[in-house]
Amino acid sequence: MKDLLKIINNKKFIFFDLDETLVRTEHLHEKAYKLARLEKPLNLYERKKEIYLKILREEKLSLRHELIDLFNYCKAANKKVAIVTNTTSENASTILKKISLL
Repeated sequence: MKDLLKIINNKKFIFFDLDETLVRTEHLHEKAYKLARLEKPLNLYERKKEIYLKILREEKLSLRHELIDLFNYCKAANKKVAIVTNTTSENASTILKKISLL
């Protein structure tokens, strides 16, 4: 962690990925796909997205606390921080509100 802090202290901007970096979500995606496949919907991906959002809202999320702490450290050190993701804005907002980063 000390080496990482040395690197961070020399940077003005720090980017954090949301899925699988700040929050473990891969197992939730897998669960949503399994549930969607059981229903045999016409559009598997769309149904999976609906189920995944429901899971995000209802289940406890598994956080990477050491990286959440690092994010908060960077903010406290007046670094410009950003959370980046490839997920939908609705999923990202749901997660960030739930973990109190939004």
